[in-house]
Amino acid sequence: MEKGKLTKTPNTIKGQTTVKNFLGYFCKEEHISLSFDKVNNEFFESLRNYSFEVKKMKQNYFAKVIKVLKSFLNWATEKGYNTNRDFEKFRAVEHDIDIVYLTFDELMKLYEKEFESDKLSQVRDFYCMGCFTGLRFSDLSKLHLANISEDHIILSIQKTKTQNHAIKLNKYAKTILEKYKGTIHEPLPVISSQKFNQYIKDCCEEAEITQPFTIHWFVGNQKKTLTQPKCKFITSHTARKTFITNSLLLGMEPKAIKKIANIKKDAVLDKYMKVTEVFTDEQMDKAWG
Repeated sequence: MEKGKLTKTPNTIKGQTTVKNFLGYFCKEEHISLSFDKVNNEFFESLRNYSFEVKKMKQNYFAKVIKVLKSFLNWATEKGYNTNRDFEKFRAVEHDIDIVYLTFDELMKLYEKEFESDKLSQVRDFYCMGCFTGLRFSDLSKLHLANISEDHIILSIQKTKTQNHAIKLNKYAKTILEKYKGTIHEPLPVISSQKFNQYIKDCCEEAEITQPFTIHWFVGNQKKTLTQPKCKFITSHTARKTFITNSLLLGMEPKAIKKIANIKKDAVLDKYMKVTEVFTDEQMDKAWG
């Protein structure tokens, strides 16, 4: 993992560290002395039971744990540290997840909302900037004046290690940047991610984005559902999802969206394509019955 810091992104290292720590807790709580020769089917069953029954872990997160574990064991096997290949039979299925995003009408309600609180107004602007550019929270947080020209944002993307990534500014993004020009917040106010995720829920609630919304997930083979006002599901991550989904619905070419949002894999965009297909089906039913 230490060597990987030279070639892997901070997010990849963070994910690997999280899995390493989780496996450490698992071994400690289950009184397992871990070694390469003990990573067998019995180990896998114990880890799966612990993840689902004790930690109530979501199926997709468990799949990521197994993916990171297998990646490490493949590396250890190639380097000659491990000769036990039982891990190659480990399987954990990832399910499609519900993509939470604001519709264009909801986004405009939020964008145009007049807040009495400066704090909420700043959080709204930061969130909407993500909705209008497709930039992640981490990249927007590092935005400097030097990254902004008259018509573009040009910066290096942390997660994908992309240099000089250019995004054209639309009229909404330009208006937000203009608002903070010459202020202490220029180019954008910065808020910690923990506080941001609470405040953006408050923003959406005040903007009356409160219709019932249901999400689904799996814990093992058990399907779970949760219905809440939509504002409760809005986080920093949904800004980028809002950009991608609405760009598709507004007719932008998928190839252009991939370039703007710096999406490397077709499978990622395919998930959004499914969402827009459902949406257009609903609109057909609504219009024509």
